[in-house]
Amino acid sequence: MIAIFTYIHQLEKELEQRATEAQDRRVREMKGAVDFMERGDRTAGIFQLSLFGKDAIPLIMGEVRVNNFHIDWPSTTLAALVSLQRIGIHNLAPEDIQFLRQQGDVAVDKIRSLSPNMSVRQREDAYGLVRIVNSIQGITGPDRNWSDAIRQFQKDYPRQPRPSASPPG
Repeated sequence: MIAIFTYIHQLEKELEQRATEAQDRRVREMKGAVDFMERGDRTAGIFQLSLFGKDAIPLIMGEVRVNNFHIDWPSTTLAALVSLQRIGIHNLAPEDIQFLRQQGDVAVDKIRSLSPNMSVRQREDAYGLVRIVNSIQGITGPDRNWSDAIRQFQKDYPRQPRPSASPPG
């Protein structure tokens, strides 16, 4: 009888050790994704983080930015929003949804405040904001004010075709 209890106790210890090792490996892999982001490929790092599910939500939420802060913007923000959808909207806390709504409000305010004399770069940034707002609506649900602002922007500033890099003819 003592041998059975000793064996069960030993099994419990082995299972605890395996669980600890698995958790440590998971933390190292998440750190690897963050390191990947810091070394320059933020978008790929964000998508890699989405593989860790609910545990990665705080890190991914930190990448949702409506300000042009990085050369890869808006792709990093769009990657974060797609990653949140991949993890599952049902896993987001109410505070996360509220944060996304606030970011959408900021983006729409920026779209509404654009000058008619904006540069090509500013117009491209504005269309990046439109894509971000549309992605946020995919998570938080449609917002009539946002949709109206986007429609008005697209009406006032139709997308200009990019000039061809090759010579004509």
